[in-house]
Amino acid sequence: MSLGEVVEATSTGFTVHCRELGAPPPLGSLVVAGDGATEIYGVVHNATTTSIDPSRRVLALAQPDQSEDELRGAHPELDQLLRTDFEALVVAHRRDGALRLWVAPRPAQVHGFVRLTSDEQLREVVQDLGFLHLLVNAPLQTGDASAVAFLRIAADAQPDRDAFLVLAGKELARLLARDSQRLNALLRMLSG
Repeated sequence: MSLGEVVEATSTGFTVHCRELGAPPPLGSLVVAGDGATEIYGVVHNATTTSIDPSRRVLALAQPDQSEDELRGAHPELDQLLRTDFEALVVAHRRDGALRLWVAPRPAQVHGFVRLTSDEQLREVVQDLGFLHLLVNAPLQTGDASAVAFLRIAADAQPDRDAFLVLAGKELARLLARDSQRLNALLRMLSG
């Protein structure tokens, strides 16, 4: 099932307008945007719910002692005035049947549909953690949190969760050999 539609795309990422307000995939999820010839895999690193009109700020509407359900009942138009988007960082693509762990030769197709990957697709992408440098080195506000969330989700899809986490920890240690503070913080988040 489609999570939403690509509304903006670059070589390194894409933004998706969610079909359901307030329901983006969890941080670190692996999603896929496809146009038939190429599937582009991205890790969710940010989500926002905002006004559909960027010039109009969302205002609080609740009355004292009003529940959220009562607020929504009093203002059914809210679902048409708000939007939820999420952003994904490209980490891999599949073309001509071959999975490649780097950015695709072109951006995801605008108005293309995006869905969560299956556990099988997720396991295939993480067979080689060589792409992890893309997540660790990306200039994202939630980069480290996204990388850890992704590795936890990927670990849950593995037959041996602990062995995968050890492998992921070793790859992080290799990538961050010169930044022990950051490495230790990531490993604490990963094991916590």
